[in-house]
Amino acid sequence: MGKAFSTGDKTITIASFSLVLLTLAYCSWLVFWRLDEVPGLHADEASFGLLGMEFMRSHVKTFHGLNNYTGSLYPWIASLAFRMAGTGLETLRGIGAVCNLAALAILAGSLLRYRGFRALLAFLLLLLASPQILVNARIAWEVTSFQFLIISIQLSILLKSWHDRRLNTALGLLFMAITSLGVFNHFIFISNILGFTAAAIVLYSFQAKGGDHRLWAAKLVHLALATLFIAAVLFLLKPRVGDAQRQYLVVLCFAIAIAPAVYSFVAQSSEGLCRIAIDTPAQHLYARIEQLKNQWRRLNARGFWQIGFMLTFLSGLAVLLGAGSLSVFHRLYVHSWGLLGSITSVLPLQRVLSARVSPAYFAVSHIFWGLMVVLYMAAMIKSLRHSWRSKMQNQGESDSADLLFFLYPIFCYISLLPLTGRSSERYYIISAYLFLCCLSITASRACTFTLLAGYGKTFQKQFNSLLVGLMFVQIVLAQWTTIDAVVLNPRLDDPFQVEYPGYLDTSYHFADTKTLSDYLQNHGLCTAIDANYFILSPLHFYFAINPPIRHCETGKRVIIDYCEGCKSPVKNFKILSQ
Repeated sequence: MGKAFSTGDKTITIASFSLVLLTLAYCSWLVFWRLDEVPGLHADEASFGLLGMEFMRSHVKTFHGLNNYTGSLYPWIASLAFRMAGTGLETLRGIGAVCNLAALAILAGSLLRYRGFRALLAFLLLLLASPQILVNARIAWEVTSFQFLIISIQLSILLKSWHDRRLNTALGLLFMAITSLGVFNHFIFISNILGFTAAAIVLYSFQAKGGDHRLWAAKLVHLALATLFIAAVLFLLKPRVGDAQRQYLVVLCFAIAIAPAVYSFVAQSSEGLCRIAIDTPAQHLYARIEQLKNQWRRLNARGFWQIGFMLTFLSGLAVLLGAGSLSVFHRLYVHSWGLLGSITSVLPLQRVLSARVSPAYFAVSHIFWGLMVVLYMAAMIKSLRHSWRSKMQNQGESDSADLLFFLYPIFCYISLLPLTGRSSERYYIISAYLFLCCLSITASRACTFTLLAGYGKTFQKQFNSLLVGLMFVQIVLAQWTTIDAVVLNPRLDDPFQVEYPGYLDTSYHFADTKTLSDYLQNHGLCTAIDANYFILSPLHFYFAINPPIRHCETGKRVIIDYCEGCKSPVKNFKILSQ
C-alpha cells in the first residue's frame, strides 16, 4: 500500500509540474509573440520609455513617475533593461511580460504546495478563461507590469503562514516591503492593503478565544495595521513634494515612519494589540447583536435570516456587478468595467485587437464570470455564517484560510471604488486578479455541490456539468479571441471609442505610430510636429531609439491628427505640412 501510494503521489507530482510548464510555455509564447508590434505604442508607454532612457543617460533625479501618485520604479528598471538589452519597445514591454509570467509561476507553485492539485488546476483553468494577465502583460504600464507579481508574492506568504499556522518575522517584513513597493509604484495599490486589513480584522473577530487560529489571525491584523501605516505615510507624504524640491527629506521622513511600524511588528505582542484595538469594541458590538437576536426571535427568526441572507447576497452582488458596470451589454458589447469588466478583459482585448470583440465572446464571458461571482458570493456568505455560529456557540475554530481569502478581494474592490471614481478600468485589475486567485484557493473546498445541498444529487450533477461545459466554451472563446488579437491582428478595422466617468478611451490610442514614424523620417519631417499627446509621445520614443538618418527639413510644420477613413499616406492618420 505504501509503495502504491508513493507511486501515485509521484505520478500526480509529475502531472502537476507538466501541466504548469505547458501552461507557462503557452502563456510565454502568447505574451512574447510580436510583443513590440501588438498592440501599437501607447503614449504612456512611450513616456515611460523616454524617462527610462533619461535615467540611463544620467542618475535618477526623482522618485515620481509620470505624475505625483506614481513612482519611478518602472522607468528605473527600464533603464537597467535598456543597458543590458538595448533600447527598444520589446525591451520596455519585456519587463512587465517577465514579471507577470513570474507571478503565475510563483502562485502556481504555492497553490500546489499548500492547497493541492485541485487548487492548482482551478487556477490554470481560470487563468485560461480570463485573458486579463496575458493581454495586460503586453502593455508597458506601471499598473499592469508589477501588480500581479506583488499580489502573487503576498498570497504566497499568506498561504505559507496559514499552512504553518504562524507568521515568522522575515515573511512579515517581506510582506510589508513588497506591499509598500506596490503603493510607491502606484497609489491605487493602497486598496489592496485596505482590503487585507479589513479581511484580517473580520477573521480575527470570528475566531474563538484561546485557539491557534486566533493567534495567527492576531498576527495578520498586526501585520496589516503596520503595513497600512507605512502605506498611509507614503500616500500622504509623497505627492506633496515636487521634483524641484528636496526629495531626500521625504525619504528621511519615510524612513523614520518605517521604524515604529517594523519595531511594533517585531517586538510587540500582536495579541495585546488586537485586544485593545478590536476585542474591547467587539464585546460591546456582540452584546448589542445578542439583544437584537433576542428581539428577532420573537418574530419569525427563520424567515428573518432567509430575508437577511437574500438582501446581503443581492446587495453584495449589486456592488460587484453593478457598481462597476454601466450595463452588461453597454452599447452593444463595446465595454464594461469594474470587477466584471476587468475579468472579462473586454477593453484590453479590444486594445490589442484594435477592433471590437465578437458578440459571442462578450455574451459568454459576462455570463460565465457573472455566474462565478454569484457562486463566490454565496460561498463567502455561507462561510461567514458558519464562522459566526462557531464563534457564538463556541463550537471550535472556523476554517481561517477560507474566510480570509473569501473576504480579501471583496474588501479590496469595495475600497477601490472611492479611490478610482470609476475613472480608468485598468485600476480594477488589482481586485480582479485577487478574485481570480482567491477563487482558485477557495475552490478546493467551496465546491458547487456544497452550495446546492438540499436540491438533490441529480440537480447538482446537472449544474456542475453545465458549469464545466460553460467554462470550456469560455476558455475556447477567450483563447481564440486572444490568439486572433496577437497573431492575426486586424488593425483598426473597426475603430471605436469608450466613454465612462472622467475618461475617454479610443482604439486610436494604440494606433500604428511606428509606420507613421518611418514615413515622417523617410520624408524628412522630423521637427516642428504638431499633434496630441497620444501621437506625439510615441513619435518621440521612436525617434529616440531610432534617430533619423536623413536630415530633417526645416521650415516645415507638420500637423498630424487621427483620421478614421484615411488610407494614405499613412493609414488612420491625417498629415498636413506647412
